[in-house]
Amino acid sequence: MRIIPHHWVAYALVALQPALSILMRPCFGVDAQQAVERVKWSWKPERASALYSATRPSDSYEFMLSVHHGREKRVNIAVRTNDKTVFSWGGHAGSVFGIETDRLFYADFKRYTAGGVIRAVDLKTGKELWMSPLRAVTVAGHSLYSNRIMMEVHEGAIILYGNESGGCYIEIKDLNTGETLGHRLVTKAETGG
Repeated sequence: MRIIPHHWVAYALVALQPALSILMRPCFGVDAQQAVERVKWSWKPERASALYSATRPSDSYEFMLSVHHGREKRVNIAVRTNDKTVFSWGGHAGSVFGIETDRLFYADFKRYTAGGVIRAVDLKTGKELWMSPLRAVTVAGHSLYSNRIMMEVHEGAIILYGNESGGCYIEIKDLNTGETLGHRLVTKAETGG
């Protein structure tokens, strides 16, 4: 299956705007942890998928998804430019990723265990720039555990919404280093559960 991004008008993430403006202006004396406290919980299941991520706009890159049928239905995700694959990795239907300039950011996680890692790759060289563990929630996974992630890549930051059997969280990572800038667990009242 070949997915080519549509050139959409970027949608406004109204709930994120106050937090992002604070993150981008550290000189005002407000730290990122205070910013993540202001980010409103938002969960849209359709955005926690490889298909959604592959249809996000990118000026220079397109994605190819190929499903390998088997017990876990692995999905090979390839990043292409000028009809050439520049990077690929094995994921699953719930894999999420995004591109900022010539850098790929993707969540490397299993759907049945807690947490995971975020990886950054230079698409010009194919080399990993950094890998950063998610703080997520601290619960041991099991065969009935569910782990889903939504990812938004913005100038300067990656905002992650984690929806796990053990709880929900919002985590903000620095785009250049992978450092966790802010993290908070989301209350049941916020999730409506």
